[in-house]
Formats: sequence, structure tokens, C-alpha cells
Amino acid sequence: MKFSTNPHDSFVRAMMANMTVAKAFFTRYLPSQIVNVLDINSIRLEDGTYVDSRLQKSLSDLVYDCRYLEPKGSVGAKIVLLVEHQSTPQKLLPFRVYHYMFSLLNRQLKARHKKHSTSQLPAVYALVLYNGKQSPYPYSLLLSDCFDDPHNIMKPLFTEAIPLIDLNQENDQELKELKWLGIQSLALKYARDKDPSTLLQLLVKIFKTIDYQEPNARDLLNTAFSYILSRACLPFDVELWND
Repeated sequence: MKFSTNPHDSFVRAMMANMTVAKAFFTRYLPSQIVNVLDINSIRLEDGTYVDSRLQKSLSDLVYDCRYLEPKGSVGAKIVLLVEHQSTPQKLLPFRVYHYMFSLLNRQLKARHKKHSTSQLPAVYALVLYNGKQSPYPYSLLLSDCFDDPHNIMKPLFTEAIPLIDLNQENDQELKELKWLGIQSLALKYARDKDPSTLLQLLVKIFKTIDYQEPNARDLLNTAFSYILSRACLPFDVELWND
């Protein structure tokens, strides 16, 4: 597999397109109160049609649908799960994520109006997967901190930090237990290391636990090794957001 100008985004997309990896990711990183009400086996990857052309070029988005468990969830009700990969820290990251979320919801609203639908919009939850050089993440994850607001006028309006997964803070031993998700996470975590020996030692231990008869197992391995080898010749810090 050949990767694009930003190999890290391509790698995340290729791995997370596999539903085994996606289910493991959401099971591990979504808050328990969300995981407990979802039919995790119903997760499916959307085609990105909710995102306008400018955002498609600017964001490394992954959009998933997932149904709620019944009977508590109404028939047909679902949540939209967003994953944004970030390889460099940015002060306005919370604004980007909210911009993306509302762009998606606006497009869904327009689509429903065309169908004369009166149903409500789905819930949306976004996660940022981060493997940048600076760790912990150096900037605020609160939307209110994106404003030049010395009198805290905006503070009461935006109180929740966006969920960000800093892979540099993840425990290697725990990641080894996650199989395919562990391979993805460790490869991203150690992407900058000039000496690949630590990563390879960790991966070898994971490889011994994998059933190679699993669907797409060889494709996932090829994706992982292609990404790891690509790090020898491709730049890391690529700016994705242009004003």
C-alpha cells in the first residue's frame, strides 16, 4: 500500500476502515455511559458525503453510524461518531472539531428537509486521535479558550473539553493487549523513532496472538508494515488546516 502526502492520516484511515479495529477503538475510548447504550456491532463507516468539499480537503475525518441498544433506544435511532487524526498540536483544534460537527449536522438537516422529514438530528460525538511530538497535548481543549475573551464572556457557553486521545500517554503493555488496535496505536506512537527496535519488539509479541485466518488479517498487516517502512522517507509534520 502506498500512502499519500500525509502517511499518518492514510494509515489511520486504512486501519479504521476495518470494523474490528473501529469497534476496539470505540469500546476503549468512548465514555462508558455511551458504550453501554450502543449496539457496538452495528457500527458502519460512512462515505463522508456529509462533509462539504472544503472540509474534505482539510480534515482527516472518519464518520461512523452506530445504533442504540433497544428497547431503550427508539427504533432506528443512531449516533454519529467522528474520529479526527491529529499529528501536530493546534491552538484552534476545538474550533475545528466543532466546525466539523456542525457542518455535518447542517448537511444532514438539509438532506432531511429534501425528504420532508420532521425527525430530529442524531447525537454526534467526536474523538481526536493525537500522536504529535509535544505530549501531553500543549493547548486547551475547551472551545471557550479559542476566543480572545479577557472578560470570559464565552466561558459559560462552552464548558466541555473535546475528547483527545494522546497516544504518547498510553501504556505499551495495555496497547499490546488490543491486537489490531494495538498495532495501529503503537505504530503511530513510535512513528518518529529512528531506531525501530522498540516498536518491532512490541509488535512481534502482538503478532504471536493474532489469528491470521481472520478476515482481512493480511491486508491489515500489509497496511501496518507499509506505514512503518514509509516513515524512513516521508516527512512527519504536515499541516492539514489552512485558513
